[in-house]
Amino acid sequence: MDRRYPTLDYDELDLVGVPHNSAGALVAEIVKLPTSNDEQADALEKLLEYLLQRIDRIRYAEVWERGWPLSSAPMESFHRIAQGRLKRPGAKWTDETADAVVRLRLLHVI
Repeated sequence: MDRRYPTLDYDELDLVGVPHNSAGALVAEIVKLPTSNDEQADALEKLLEYLLQRIDRIRYAEVWERGWPLSSAPMESFHRIAQGRLKRPGAKWTDETADAVVRLRLLHVI
């Protein structure tokens, strides 16, 4: 499967002074947004502060290129499957055996 992620304008990122990753591109775009009142300006400032504190952890392009999922849907699906296995009628589990079943299922999925 050919997966392509939008290319980044590194000159634009350098102007804003953020890393060359997808979060940096997001910050560069947010900085350019116009605000019509103080409330909007404060909200954008809070958003930028939040992103900048986590910017090194937001590497969507790298995740995309490796073919990993960008959403939590696979984990939610796994949780549903594992829960279904553990809650079968008449099944009794200790914490230790339930943990082992979940780990085995996760290894199977991976």
